[in-house]
Order: sequence, then C-alpha cells, then structure tokens
Amino acid sequence: MANPKAKRRVISGLRGKVKSRVQRIEEELPPELRQYAKRMRQGLSRLEKQLASAQEGARRRWAHLLREASHQLGRIEALGEREWRKRTTQARRDAVKLLRRLEKAIEPRSAARPRRKPAKRAVVSAPAPQARPPAPATRASSRPAAGPASAVAPIPTPGSV
Repeated sequence: MANPKAKRRVISGLRGKVKSRVQRIEEELPPELRQYAKRMRQGLSRLEKQLASAQEGARRRWAHLLREASHQLGRIEALGEREWRKRTTQARRDAVKLLRRLEKAIEPRSAARPRRKPAKRAVVSAPAPQARPPAPATRASSRPAAGPASAVAPIPTPGSV
C-alpha cells in the first residue's frame, strides 16, 4: 500500500484546499443579511435578463428552423404531388388495359368480334349451301305465331253457320 506519511500529506493538502475555499466563500459573503439579499436580487435580475435574451435567441432560432422545415415540407409535398400524379396516371392506364383484357376474356364469342372467315381454298366443286341456324328463342316466339290472316280460318259465329 501507500506510505502512511504520504497519505497524511495528501489528506493535509486536501484539508488546506477545502479550508481555503471555505474561507474564500466566507469572505465573499457579506456580514449582514440585507447586503446578501440585495446582492442576490441583483444577481437574480441579471440572470433573468440573460435568460430572457437567451430565450429570445432560442425562439428566433426555433422560428427560423420551423420556417425552414415548413418550406422543405412544402417542397417535398409538391414533389410528391407530381410523382403521385405521374404514378396514378400510369396506374389508371394500366387498370384500363387490364379491364379491357378482362372484358374481352369474359364476353361471349358471339357478342365479341365476329370470327374471320377462313381463307377460301381452291375447291373443285362448289360448296353446298348451308342451312340458316334457327333464331334464338325469345319470349314472343315461345307463343304460337299468328301468321298471315289467310292462313288462319275464321272462327265461326252462331249466326254465320
């Protein structure tokens, strides 16, 4: 361990430093309470002024930073708006293309574009005429057709027979 004499010298040196600091504080303190209170009020008012000026400077810096942030946010928003418009325009175009493909895929062939007739080949004999396909049944065609008046016999009445 350390030499006991050296230890005593360190302790006595610390005591001397502490005593000198305490004596200095005691010398700085006024002997009367009124003088001390007056000195404290002056110091406090000086601190309040310093604090007010520091707060004012800080408020100015904060306001400046806030304005800068607001301007930057505005620039970002404008840039984002342009990008958004570009992306949504492209997305709309893509959606329209996709919907058209979907419509073509689900609509029936007869309602879709008519199929092209295959190219005619050189045929030795003429093709036979094709029969016309029957018309699709509708509500009106499910009832018997009236036809021309000459085809239907008149209904006899009791006085005409």
